[in-house]
Amino acid sequence: MAGPHYAELVKGIQEVTMSKGYDLLACSSVGEKTSTAVKFLTEKRVDGAIVLAHNISEEIILQSARKEFPIILLDRQVDSEFVVSIEVDNEQGCRMAAEYLIEQGHRDIAFISGNAISSLHVQRARGYESALRKHGLDGKSRLHQFGMFNQENGYSMTKMLIAQGNLPTAIMYANDEMAIGGLKAFREYGIKVPSDVSIVGFDDIELAQYVRPALTTVMQPKYERGALAAHLIFQILEGQETQNYYKLPTQLVLRDSVQKERSKRGSGETVRRINRHD
Repeated sequence: MAGPHYAELVKGIQEVTMSKGYDLLACSSVGEKTSTAVKFLTEKRVDGAIVLAHNISEEIILQSARKEFPIILLDRQVDSEFVVSIEVDNEQGCRMAAEYLIEQGHRDIAFISGNAISSLHVQRARGYESALRKHGLDGKSRLHQFGMFNQENGYSMTKMLIAQGNLPTAIMYANDEMAIGGLKAFREYGIKVPSDVSIVGFDDIELAQYVRPALTTVMQPKYERGALAAHLIFQILEGQETQNYYKLPTQLVLRDSVQKERSKRGSGETVRRINRHD
């Protein structure tokens, strides 16, 4: 919850809970079954729960959820009468971003992500791969996953990609924080964005519009998703009917980090223009 994406989401939750006269408690899931979050769920110390953590098992969620104790899940889906799942259309968002890069003439597009087993990675990578497959570019798919969805990982993964000496013409990052880390790595190597390499992020955090170049990214409704989650808790507690699943749309935000790829061989393959230096 340390990143700017979660700050906006939690703000949406908090403003709704405060308007209803309720307190918002943040519980850690570190330790999984022995964590504070699991204790609050299983012992029902609160009136409802919004679960962001992926290391709280489906079994615990199903055992804990009741009509008088609703649980809202973010970024994952569990089928239960008393559990509501809210997801963002991550696959559509990344497919849209990859399609845009292809429209700009890019044919060698890498994807830098975080934890390979997380649902966010799976959904966003699926969108990237489906766009490349649609245009017959799936043979050029380059996926890089390691660690966390943060600036440090984006920085280190970008440095590894640069060190391989075969930089693509465009890179999609699984979130904006990783893309901002990538921008730092490119600056250190004297590689210019977007004239040498184009980049796209995901989330549209506030900082994305202030970095230079301003980041082209996929916007997801962060505040709105948090507010919806909180509203659903109160609707269920008040006996109102709700859906069990919500999928929120994404939107491509065009800024300055993508440039049309003009350099091509006769075969249609892009020619790299990067000269690395140590």
